[in-house]
Amino acid sequence: MRRNTIVTRETISNFEAILPSDCFIRLHRSYIVSVSKISSYTNEYIEVTKKAISISRSYKESVLQKLAQV
Repeated sequence: MRRNTIVTRETISNFEAILPSDCFIRLHRSYIVSVSKISSYTNEYIEVTKKAISISRSYKESVLQKLAQV
């Protein structure tokens, strides 16, 4: 799989505001992921494409609530 890198001066908070909240979830100050790409999750990690991404303490409650609804 080929990966393209895009460099932007936008903040991740601006991207979070633009992306549809029912399709994307912010789980860390550095990560927003597509809900459809999540293969599994625990209380501490989300697995996306065989990579574990930690859920930060500040986003944990909202992430787990959203994932319980999916």
